[in-house]
Amino acid sequence: MDSKVKFGLSSSEFKQNESKTEEFNKKALWVNICLMTVAGLQISIYYTSIWPYLKELDPSVSIDFLGWVIAAASIGQSIASPVFGYWNQKTHSVIQPVSAGFSVAIIGQLIYLLLPWFPSKSSRWIMLGARCLTGMGTG
Repeated sequence: MDSKVKFGLSSSEFKQNESKTEEFNKKALWVNICLMTVAGLQISIYYTSIWPYLKELDPSVSIDFLGWVIAAASIGQSIASPVFGYWNQKTHSVIQPVSAGFSVAIIGQLIYLLLPWFPSKSSRWIMLGARCLTGMGTG
């Protein structure tokens, strides 16, 4: 059975819907490319500044702890990705999980920004948590 007949669409309606879907896919692709470019730039700037920032906040911090701070984003992302995927599949909505992810990432970035306001000895752990939140947001 022809799919056009199966869905009750005439050939002109089918082509019109197909054209709209193709147009949406192109827009979504370009939005994704732009977001990934910004994320790549952010990471290249971000990672080069983490060590001096961490050392300024807590001079007694070790290079090993820097490894954990950098890994925290990946750990957060690996925790959040299946959660967001499940949420997407259950709600059939991309907007809600993406909005939640951006919100969590923004909260993580704001905490990272405000680290100088925290006590010196706890700032390293707060940075670790902020990086984990940022990773969860990108999940």
